Amino acid sequence: MSRIIFSFICVFCLQFSFGQEFPIAKKTPITVQKHTISFVDDYPWLENMRFKEVNDWVDAQNKIIDEHFTEIYKKYNPSSTIKEYDKLTTYRIPERKGKYYYSYYRKENNKSSVLYIRSNIDDKSVEIIDPNTIYEAKNVTINNHYPSGGSKYLAYKIRVDGSDKEEIRFFDLEKREKMEDVLYNIKFSNVSWNGNLGVFYKKNSNQQQFAKDSTFQLFYHKIGFKQEEDELIYDGSTNESNIDFFTAREKLFIIENDKNDVSKNYYYGNLKDEKMILE
Repeated sequence: MSRIIFSFICVFCLQFSFGQEFPIAKKTPITVQKHTISFVDDYPWLENMRFKEVNDWVDAQNKIIDEHFTEIYKKYNPSSTIKEYDKLTTYRIPERKGKYYYSYYRKENNKSSVLYIRSNIDDKSVEIIDPNTIYEAKNVTINNHYPSGGSKYLAYKIRVDGSDKEEIRFFDLEKREKMEDVLYNIKFSNVSWNGNLGVFYKKNSNQQQFAKDSTFQLFYHKIGFKQEEDELIYDGSTNESNIDFFTAREKLFIIENDKNDVSKNYYYGNLKDEKMILE
């Protein structure tokens, strides 16, 4: 068995070596004497990793190895093959979130993809959101979608004409109809649900298009209310903090990173509390 494994390794190495052009390692022979034994070391210069020449040689070796493994990954990894085929079609691979499978289909080549839904992977998909109908004469794309805790509602982010600000809109998955709630000026934000009651999101407060970014505030939106009534949950404007957040186990978790990304602060609040208090 060991001979078979050894033979396989030899064949693999030979195929690999003959298929690549390795950078030449120059020889600078010196005679080394250790314990009364003398021998010639042809590559002492490689021992000094501070030399630019050594780093260049290592980078060249690594480049060859990386390219080889990239080719192996493409050839033998089924996921990359599926994704490669997927690029050539108007379909995306269906993704399950909550109770449903979601997929996108481009009905026209010059139009944005439409969001479809199905209960089971073998079911026929049903169109629920066509971003091309939201605004007239504007390019609208769906960037992501977030089902509520019980898959009763779906929040989805759209981008209009390539703007870095997004909108969050909502769809009733049970009634299969669009909802009136719309959230504007969304930037660098995910969407985290509080069950089926509402969502947490970050809003940008820039008054001018090219002003310094000011996405430092975390808000809570209750379904059925206007955005002007949304509750400010956390404000990192003073320290210009970057805020990450998510909900789990009936709690809201907030991770605050200072603007220099040196320190972090962690907070959490109970989703059941009528007035959330962060600890």
